[in-house]
Amino acid sequence: MKKIVLTSLLGAFAVSGVANAAVSDYGHWRVRMDGNPLYRPMEGRAYSMTDFDLNSRWEFFQLSEELGYGISDTVSLMFKTAGSYDSSDEPRMDTKMNWDFVQLGASWRFVDEGPWVADLYGKGQLYINAGDDVKPYAWNWTAGTTFGFIGWDRWTVAFTAQADYLRDSRGDLDFDAWGMMIGMDGLFNFDQHWNIIGGINYQFNLDETYYEGNPLNVKLGANYNFDDWKFIGVYVEKDVKNGFNVNPMTIGARFGIDF
Repeated sequence: MKKIVLTSLLGAFAVSGVANAAVSDYGHWRVRMDGNPLYRPMEGRAYSMTDFDLNSRWEFFQLSEELGYGISDTVSLMFKTAGSYDSSDEPRMDTKMNWDFVQLGASWRFVDEGPWVADLYGKGQLYINAGDDVKPYAWNWTAGTTFGFIGWDRWTVAFTAQADYLRDSRGDLDFDAWGMMIGMDGLFNFDQHWNIIGGINYQFNLDETYYEGNPLNVKLGANYNFDDWKFIGVYVEKDVKNGFNVNPMTIGARFGIDF
């Protein structure tokens, strides 16, 4: 089975204080929408995150959309889906254009003590092969935690640990695999509008072959905030452990809005 490309949860350093975070009426930190992984929608608010990614071979393009809603200040739900176009000689699926997956998830902020916060999250993701009569072919189950510190000046630091289980959904493929990801990410804010992001994560197999080459990914980018609730960003991400022949570089753009 070819490798499944998964999007890992990425973190950020962010301005808190007046610029990035405030205390809500319930005493919880409210982080503005600027790429911070410790962001979550507050009660009654929703968000949209749109990503466009392409690889450095200029042969794989993916457009994804994530929507989330705050059930309360500590519990939120999310939905994500993506479609792609693969112009290579050997596309990942039986078609060059594909509806890649649908994903549902939930998150619970179980620590919210001043600048210290921590979340537990779980997701279920169904992979689809549009070239095979749009048949789903695999389930991926994810459980993880993100925790970190929201600084009072210009930064926040976040850490992530995540486990994944992949299982075929058709019965005739007969495969399953376990993988895990650990990472640290951040963002530094220059002012009310501009920030830079950076992060690193290591993905490794627990059994069988979940990740190809056990990648060590490094990400760099920049974001521009129109206001506290809308931003646009660009970034690059590369597996520095493996060469371009194994994992090409990802070039991406993102637009996020809290409403």
